[in-house]
Amino acid sequence: MSLKWVAIALALIGFGLVGYGTWMHYKDPSRVISQGSIEVVVRGTATGKVRLPTRRVATGGVTLEEVKLPNGTWIDCGGD
Repeated sequence: MSLKWVAIALALIGFGLVGYGTWMHYKDPSRVISQGSIEVVVRGTATGKVRLPTRRVATGGVTLEEVKLPNGTWIDCGGD
C-alpha cells in the first residue's frame, strides 16, 4: 500500500469522526442544568473580590462544571 492511499484513508477516517461528532451534538445538544456563582479574591483590585458566574452543562452524556471569565469565555473546571 502506497503512502498516498494511507493518507487518503487517514483523511477519510478523520472526516468520518468529525461528521459523527457533529451528528451526535445535533442529536443531543448541550443543555444548562444549573447556574450559580463563586467569589474569588484578587489582589490589585479596588474591592479585592470578583464574583464569577458558574454553570453545570450536560453534553454528550458528560456533565461539565464551567466558570465564566471576565472577558466572557466559559472554561471547564474539571480537574481544578
